[in-house]
Amino acid sequence: LYIFTEAPDAAEDLGGDAYYYHHAANLLADGKDFIDPYRYNFGYVEDVVLDSGEPKTIVLPVGFESATAGHPPVYATYLGFFSELGLRSVRAHQLASAVLGCVSIVLAGLLGRELLGERAGLIAAGITAVYANIWLNDGIVMSETAAIAYGDN
Repeated sequence: LYIFTEAPDAAEDLGGDAYYYHHAANLLADGKDFIDPYRYNFGYVEDVVLDSGEPKTIVLPVGFESATAGHPPVYATYLGFFSELGLRSVRAHQLASAVLGCVSIVLAGLLGRELLGERAGLIAAGITAVYANIWLNDGIVMSETAAIAYGDN
């Protein structure tokens, strides 16, 4: 419900990490490997001072492919799979994230059942399903969705 009513549904509305993951997934599907989507989409300009004290401006053009390890690759790879299938929009990535979020609910329920019994499993799944910090990340295209599903083991 959140995805269809409140979450941003246009790439222009994404910022920060959400922008990174959405565009990195599409670039990955385009065969660009793990490159920085900011530098690729906007280029880069920086004024630096060389060791000699001489000022220099570094200019990287739009389309510059700069390898990056600035974000963990799991979530971008997951979304990249959907991008490869043609599901490249923000909405498609949100729904793909929601699928992974549903996996988190099931896993929380299974963990609760394993540790404390069937009733605890149902309670754990229920709490996980309504807890905003679980499902909010799906709609804003954030990697926490993958981190929650993967767990800490």
